[in-house]
Amino acid sequence: MTIGIDIRAIGKRGTGDEVYTTNLITNLAEHATKHTFFLFTDDERVREFKWIKALPEHMTVVVIPPAHRAIWTFIKLPKAVKKYDVDVLHVQYIAPLWFPSKTKLITTIHDISWKVVPRYIPPKDRRLLNTFIPLTIRKADRIITVSKHSREQIEQFYPAAKNIVSAIYNGGYISPESRAEVRRPESVPFETVDHPYILHVSSLQPRKNVPQLLRAYASFLNVYRDVSQVPLLVLAGGEGINYDTEIDTVIENENLEDFVVRTGHVSEVEKYRLYAHARLFVSLSLFEGFGIPFIEAMSFGVPVVGSNRSCLPEIIDKGGETVNPEDREAIAEKLYRLSTDETLRERYAREGIKRTQEFTWEKMARRTLEVYEDLLEE
Repeated sequence: MTIGIDIRAIGKRGTGDEVYTTNLITNLAEHATKHTFFLFTDDERVREFKWIKALPEHMTVVVIPPAHRAIWTFIKLPKAVKKYDVDVLHVQYIAPLWFPSKTKLITTIHDISWKVVPRYIPPKDRRLLNTFIPLTIRKADRIITVSKHSREQIEQFYPAAKNIVSAIYNGGYISPESRAEVRRPESVPFETVDHPYILHVSSLQPRKNVPQLLRAYASFLNVYRDVSQVPLLVLAGGEGINYDTEIDTVIENENLEDFVVRTGHVSEVEKYRLYAHARLFVSLSLFEGFGIPFIEAMSFGVPVVGSNRSCLPEIIDKGGETVNPEDREAIAEKLYRLSTDETLRERYAREGIKRTQEFTWEKMARRTLEVYEDLLEE
């Protein structure tokens, strides 16, 4: 079988989409050796990535010269699919409107945030998705999404998707070997060395609800008893596109300048080091398709507090606590309890590590491969 995968997310610092694509490819490289893969990108630099160079012979990177996104997707990609005689084409979100009739189409739709929380999506992106996602769904032979909650929402908003959506959990579990490596004393990150800290990892878009986290953290500071060891709040993640400027306003208005550490974009190694030494992980997103940072944090035995919205209760399960992301005082109470109650912290550490073993990239890749193979057997 010849499989084509759109890997344009790689190298774009596209947070979840890039993590998904990278781990899909690296695990298929190991577990799908009887198939041929063509990996389509518009970025010549991708060829130079160390892990790309290490891919086995059955995987070939094909650089299609860059162009306007629509021209690349709707014209150049289908031509490449025809040229390389692709049996199954796997894209994310928007697919070409035409391609050879023999080619089966799979699209991964991580979430449909533009439908559920449209106010947090730029108007141009909403118009694009509202136009082309219905067309893609009608063309698709299979849709992959990353949680049961997302599957239900896709089927609710797009009836044409019924019976063709597979919910395949992302990975995120971090092995004991990797955890041990970043726990070495010399691996303690940034300027937080001598201080406990609460960690938040994500892009800083409005839907991530960081201003409300900051307000709740300010309330938490007002009741925290041991001032000398008050946990700092570390915000790990770059500003990127659609940055929430209210973050700056709240830090100033709540006088948090001395308590909030902003790291900017962090590498995978730096991120793991931050998890390894965190007192608590918290993210209060108003909408998520999955929530990889929760899996990563729980892998390190770090108690987590998440929003009670969208898929997060499904993902966290017994590994932490959820809260109304708009209730400042309830959030502050959770931060205080999980920072100070050692019995509770130990319980969530155990349950979190146990829960995360359900979420491995190997399982994700194997299940995705089953979707490829099932399509051609139909």
